[in-house]
Amino acid sequence: RMLRSGWRHKKRHLSTSSATMQSLVRSVRLRPSFARPVWRLLSSDQDMSNLPPLSPEKKAQAVARDEQLRAEHFRLKTDIPAASLGVEQEVKPEAIRRRRLIYRSKQRGWLEVDLLLGTFATENVPSMSTEEMDEYEKILNQETIDIYNFIAGVEEAPEELRSPMLERLQSYALTAPLGTASPEKYAEMKRKSSLT
Repeated sequence: RMLRSGWRHKKRHLSTSSATMQSLVRSVRLRPSFARPVWRLLSSDQDMSNLPPLSPEKKAQAVARDEQLRAEHFRLKTDIPAASLGVEQEVKPEAIRRRRLIYRSKQRGWLEVDLLLGTFATENVPSMSTEEMDEYEKILNQETIDIYNFIAGVEEAPEELRSPMLERLQSYALTAPLGTASPEKYAEMKRKSSLT
C-alpha cells in the first residue's frame, strides 16, 4: 500500500503533456521515488520483457523530457520577493546557493544521511569553491539511498560522480563524525546541527 501511495504522490509531479514519459514510468514500476534518471532505466538490466518495446525515438523523447524536468527542478531560483528581504538588502546568488546546499544536506529524509551530510555541509559548504559546490550538488541530486551507498562504499559511484568531493565525503564518513550510534548521540547531533 505504501508503494502505491508513494507512487501516486510522485506521479502528480509528472508532466501531463508527456504521455510517453508517463507510460514509460508507469510501465517500469519502480520504487516509489522518481529520482532515478530515465537514462539509467533505459540502460539498466531490469527485466522489461513484459513491456512493449519502445522505439529509439520514444526513448530519446523520454530521456530529453526527463533531462528537461530535472534541469528545471534543480535550477537555482534567485528571484526573491522584495517583501522577504530587509530594507535595502540584497542577497547574492552565491549566498542563496550555499544556503540551499546546506538545507538540502540536512533534509534528506533519512536521519543518518541527514546527520552525516548536514554536519559535513555546515562545516564545509561556506568555504567551498564554485567547482566544489558543483561537484557536491551533483552528489546531492542523487537518491538518498544511493548517496549513502556511494559514501559507505556499498556501491560503486557512477563515473560522473567520481570526484575529489566524493572522496572527501567518504573520508569524512570514515572519521565517524557522529560517533557511535545511540539515541542520545543522534538527539545531540540533531540539536547541534539544527535538524529539528
